[in-house]
Amino acid sequence: MNLVRPRFEPNKNRLRSIVGVAQRGICIAHSSMILAASMSAMGSIPVGSLSECRCQRWKGGNWVGSRHCPVGPQCDVCYSAAMTRPLGENIQREWDNEPLSGELWDALEAKKSNQATGLAMLTELASNGSALAMMYLGHAYVTENDQASLNLGEEWLKRSAHAGSIEGQLQLAVHYQRQERWADAEAELRALAVQDYAPAMYALGHLLYAGRSGQKSVLEAIRYLKLAKAAGHLPAMGLLSWIYRKEKFGLRGRIISHWQCAAKIPSAIWYLWNYPNSDRLRRG
Repeated sequence: MNLVRPRFEPNKNRLRSIVGVAQRGICIAHSSMILAASMSAMGSIPVGSLSECRCQRWKGGNWVGSRHCPVGPQCDVCYSAAMTRPLGENIQREWDNEPLSGELWDALEAKKSNQATGLAMLTELASNGSALAMMYLGHAYVTENDQASLNLGEEWLKRSAHAGSIEGQLQLAVHYQRQERWADAEAELRALAVQDYAPAMYALGHLLYAGRSGQKSVLEAIRYLKLAKAAGHLPAMGLLSWIYRKEKFGLRGRIISHWQCAAKIPSAIWYLWNYPNSDRLRRG
C-alpha cells in the first residue's frame, strides 16, 4: 500500500486570481491615499501658508490687529518655527533665496484684494529680476482665457525658467500640457529631470507612458518613474505598480512591485498627515 502523501498540485489559474486580488487591494489602498494628495494638483502653487504665522500679534488666544504678520516672510518666527503648513521643499527653497521676498509677499497679499494692483506690483518685481515674481505673474496670466493673457503669461514663465526657477519651468510645462503642446511640455520636463526634480520625473514618466508626444515608451517611462521613486516620490510608486500590472511584466515582477508599493504606505500616511505640500506628493 502506498502511504506516501500525494504531492499537492496547485491550480495555477486560481493562484493567479488570488494574487491578482491581493495586488489590486494593495494598489487601491495605496492609490486612495495618494489621490488625497491631489490638493497639490497639477498647476497649483501653494503660497498661503505664510499667513498662518503666530508672532507677537497672537496674544491670549486672539489676534491683535491684523491676522497677518506685519513683518511678512522676513520674520524669523513666522517664516520658520511657527508656520503651520510649510510649503513644498523646492518652492520653500526658492522663497528662502528670493532677495525681494518681502516685496513679493506684499504683492501677493495685495492681489487677493485687488487683482490689478497686485499684478502691477508683481510686474515691477519681475522687471527687476525676481524669478519668483515672474513665475507668479506668468501663472496668473496663463489661467486666464483670452489669448493675449496666455501669450503674456507664457513669456513670463519662460523668463522665470531662464532665470533658474524650477517652479517657473514646471509651471511652463504644465501650461504646455494644458495647451496640448506635448512636445514642448516633454522638453521642459526633460530639462527638469536632469536637475533631479522628482515631480517632473513623475510627470515625464506619465507623459511618456501615455504616448502624448509621440510613440508610447513603456521602458523609458519606467526609467524616469524609478528615478522619481528613488527620490522618494510617492505617486511614482503607485504609477509604477499600475504599469507593472497593466503591461504584464510577469507574476514575479508584479508581486515585487506591489510589495514595494505597500511598504511605502506608512510614508504616504505620514506625509499626507504632516506635510501635504511636500514635493514627495506633488504630481506637477
